[in-house]
Amino acid sequence: MDPSLPGANGPPHPRTTPGTIRRVPAAGHPQRGGHTQLAAWKQRELLPDGPPPPRPPTVREATDWLTRHPDGPTADDAVRRNALLAHCPELSSTARLVTTFAEILTLLDGLLLPQRIAEAKAAGLSGVSTFANGLSSGYGAVHAGLTTQVNAGHADVT
Repeated sequence: MDPSLPGANGPPHPRTTPGTIRRVPAAGHPQRGGHTQLAAWKQRELLPDGPPPPRPPTVREATDWLTRHPDGPTADDAVRRNALLAHCPELSSTARLVTTFAEILTLLDGLLLPQRIAEAKAAGLSGVSTFANGLSSGYGAVHAGLTTQVNAGHADVT
């Protein structure tokens, strides 16, 4: 030991005595590889049993599940969609409203439009409420587009 170091003249620290170093492996603690034992303990004690949870869906996947025709998704997609909707009540309400508006557009049924607009406004979901307010402001054009037999195409509503 270098005599110029602090504490060089006093007794050695108890954790660094040669006897202590020999006792550590004897007690079942390796001198090297502690990370491996720590990782094994973490795996055993901190992580839950069973397979890891499924990865969350991407925004693209979730949007696809919410906007696709109800007959389109696979069984796995339907299970994941239902799990996502069960996890978030606001998203579940949004999905229900999107589905009702999609039915109106598919069937060209303007009779239920006022009721669906009122439901969308009452839902208190910012994006859906904004959409419903836009439909209300151009209600005449929207209703005519859904109920007339001949549609001239795009109409600018301000």
